[in-house]
Amino acid sequence: MRFYNQLPNLLAGTALTTAVVIILPQAAFALSGRQVNDIAREVTVLFRGTRGQHGSGVIIAKSDQTYYVLTAHHVVRREDDYKLVTADKQAYAID
Repeated sequence: MRFYNQLPNLLAGTALTTAVVIILPQAAFALSGRQVNDIAREVTVLFRGTRGQHGSGVIIAKSDQTYYVLTAHHVVRREDDYKLVTADKQAYAID
């Protein structure tokens, strides 16, 4: 029974929220294919192992001099001394 007593307030609040969402303009800017390609090139890394293992990953964060890379499990499932190779062809040891 309490639900029906609050129904008019709920509907009024929903209508107001909907009106605000519709009225507020949403700005979205599409990137060109070249811009997307440039970003992808900068964040994509190559995992290179000493035993012929290799795969790719994506830089997802940076903190000071530490970079965080996301990759699939199968890329690093075997223990190895992996190096990360970045877009500028520099190889970095993994801690």
